[in-house]
Amino acid sequence: MKRLKEDIVQELEFRILSEKYDPGERLPPERDLAAEFAVSRPVIHEALLILEGRGLVTMRPRHGVVVNDFRQEGTLDLLTTLLLHTEEENLNPHVLSSLYRVRALMESDAAVLACNAGKTADWDLLEEIMSFDHHLSNPSELALRDFRIHQQIALISGNIVYPLLINSLRPVYLEYLKNFYGKKGDSREIRDLQRDLLVCFRQSDGEKAGKIMKKLSSYTLE
Repeated sequence: MKRLKEDIVQELEFRILSEKYDPGERLPPERDLAAEFAVSRPVIHEALLILEGRGLVTMRPRHGVVVNDFRQEGTLDLLTTLLLHTEEENLNPHVLSSLYRVRALMESDAAVLACNAGKTADWDLLEEIMSFDHHLSNPSELALRDFRIHQQIALISGNIVYPLLINSLRPVYLEYLKNFYGKKGDSREIRDLQRDLLVCFRQSDGEKAGKIMKKLSSYTLE
């Protein structure tokens, strides 16, 4: 029964986050949801309480369950929920675009910080991860290499939160890049930019590194 309740929570979350319900709109009555999911009303009620705890709905006695604007009521806990739904084809594209834009801003700043914090050993390891001498053709391997590059830069930056955010974005990041490299292959333009970025790091040119990283990240905004 616990698994079933979690499935109901996940389905209703998806409907809210994909904006199948507008903020201020009431969810169907508990009895209707119980019939739809073929469960008892107490199970539906418990699922709705979980959604209320996550800031997605407000339960109003005699007025039903009202959908909240998750942008106003949600917390960082909701980010994890958003990421769990990123592989759903019907997720609001604006959610994905927002995640990509946050990543682009974060990684540009991480590159600037890394220039000031990094040491020769850090750049040697980064160059090893970039593996310029190895040509990869598998989209999943290319995506993982790209992720590890950005993860390492976040670690070098010294910002405690950036690596955690990068790791949280991993499912979205890898899924997008796998599709990207599946179409583009091992892009020469990206590899050239990565080489230029490494040169900037070794020369401690933070301003130029930030600009190059912004250009690299822009591929996810196309």
